[in-house]
Amino acid sequence: MLSDKAKGDFLVEMMGPWYASYFATWLTYARADPRRVLVLDYENFRNLPEVALEKLLAHSGMPRSPEQCRVALEAVWAERDSFRFNKGVSGRGHKRFTGDQIAQLQRQVDIYPELGPYRTRLIPPL
Repeated sequence: MLSDKAKGDFLVEMMGPWYASYFATWLTYARADPRRVLVLDYENFRNLPEVALEKLLAHSGMPRSPEQCRVALEAVWAERDSFRFNKGVSGRGHKRFTGDQIAQLQRQVDIYPELGPYRTRLIPPL
């Protein structure tokens, strides 16, 4: 069984570069054709899920009213755990990873200039 540090090292070394590259690629694609890609912010979703859902549906060509979005979310919200909904705990990476691991993640993000504006949202400073 791996220690917490070994698990963190694995995540940082294997998934960190993939995630940074993946996100940078999508941001580049979104800038090239903003009508095709909608970049949403998880914090905005957590704070105002009905607004995020309304934006997503409108972008997808299926506009719904704010009231319809609110009703839809209320219908599933109580059972969100059965849909594997993310618990939405911001900042949990700082509890999960060591300072050295976070610094390595920051270096991985810094490889991609297009991630610059998102750096502190992707990996908040210690």
